[in-house]
Amino acid sequence: VTFAQFLEKFRQDYHNWDESTWRGNSGLLLKLVTEFGEVPLNAITTHQLEGYLARRGDEGLKAATRNRYVSALRTIFRKAKEWDFVTRDPAESLRTKKEQQQPIKALTREELDRLLSELPEEPRDVATLAAFTGPRRNRRLAMRKQRSLSALQPLAARPHPWAPRSVQRGGRGGRGGSGTPEVVDQDDCIPPESARSRSTSYR
Repeated sequence: VTFAQFLEKFRQDYHNWDESTWRGNSGLLLKLVTEFGEVPLNAITTHQLEGYLARRGDEGLKAATRNRYVSALRTIFRKAKEWDFVTRDPAESLRTKKEQQQPIKALTREELDRLLSELPEEPRDVATLAAFTGPRRNRRLAMRKQRSLSALQPLAARPHPWAPRSVQRGGRGGRGGSGTPEVVDQDDCIPPESARSRSTSYR
């Protein structure tokens, strides 16, 4: 069984990657098939994998992307061993590299005002609430997908000192609801320092 043939079986039978993970890994899987596709799976060595990663690094592959390759190779060969396609895992000893953390640049008051002035009403409401509550990425994606403040109900369930007073907080009562506030994990609402410092300006 070649690497490419096993990868087809892996695509069919491996279910621990969600759709977004498959989509995010599609490019690197294609490059791995280009490199190792015709090589028998049990003939691939740790030395070959490390040599490939080193060469890609010399070509400018960033540490974060390299770590994605390592993670994918570990998963692929771990399953290959579990499914008895290989007797040893050549990716097991691959190591990730430390990634450089890029500082997040917060918007200035002027930049935020200019952004909000250009947005239509619903996206502006979402952006305003996001600026004051600092939601994590999954929350921001929910805002973008829903394009409605109803998607932010879990965030708005408990008052926070840095939130604008114009934002109405409460439970899921509304029309026909119980009106009982929802309990939210504090870690889901981590305010950026820039949002805290600006909050009084919007009260």
